[in-house]
Amino acid sequence: MDRKISRHETFPGSGTRSGDGIGETKTMKRDDVIDVIRREPVLRTLRRSDTVLRQSDLTDRLDLSKSTAHRAIATLEDLGAIERVDGGYALTALGAVLADETTGYLTRIDRIGDLAVFLDVIEELPFDLDDFEAYSVTHATVDNPTAPMIRLAELTERSTTVRVVTSSLAPQSFDAGRHLLRQGELTSAMVLDRRAFDSLIESERYGADLAADLRETPLSLYRHDDPIPFQLGLMDGTLCLGANDRNRRPEALLETSSDAAVSTGEALFEQYRDRAERITPADV
Repeated sequence: MDRKISRHETFPGSGTRSGDGIGETKTMKRDDVIDVIRREPVLRTLRRSDTVLRQSDLTDRLDLSKSTAHRAIATLEDLGAIERVDGGYALTALGAVLADETTGYLTRIDRIGDLAVFLDVIEELPFDLDDFEAYSVTHATVDNPTAPMIRLAELTERSTTVRVVTSSLAPQSFDAGRHLLRQGELTSAMVLDRRAFDSLIESERYGADLAADLRETPLSLYRHDDPIPFQLGLMDGTLCLGANDRNRRPEALLETSSDAAVSTGEALFEQYRDRAERITPADV
């Protein structure tokens, strides 16, 4: 019968190595870290299991060959991270800590890779990378170069409140927002830097009806004299960040409903709005 394992159980002999000098403390070296990272799937699987696992269980669950599973077990056993229990293997106290730390580290590395095109903005603004624990990214592709803008339009269409701080405008999202504003189904506030504002009012497509939109719809428009080095949108409870390539073409759209990220985004919006000039119908 499988033995149940407590998540907080400590095992006899944890952190020791058998052999010469019984009870000798096993001190991990920098080279051991590489082995631990390579064996992270085994550590993670054992950490998530409530029962002792045999080598065959690890082989099946992780789709490993017998020889690979054997080497992983031998390495982790030598490090004092796992030990034999009732014919199987379980984490020691050291192994439980290593499992948590290693899985967390690799998850963070994966997140950094996913958010690579946004890191300049995230690091420049008062965001913390941990704010983006749950997120999705829409990338432009060769087959669909406007995918980020289309996704932004979809988010706009399902929102009742949209707040934007940006250095550029996405036509699809602007069209969707304008339609909803005129239907009375959306409230919107936009903070544009001078370059984006000038492009807006000079546009035949958008500029001609802008004064009417400001008079007749719940649209608030603000002009910020200084360049805005990012593209931020708040669609109800969702924060969006845009990224452009070197030619100012949309490259990716990041969205998250993380409370911490949304709260930071709201504070940024208020900060830029409070430093901007409110635009009236007479101004356009």
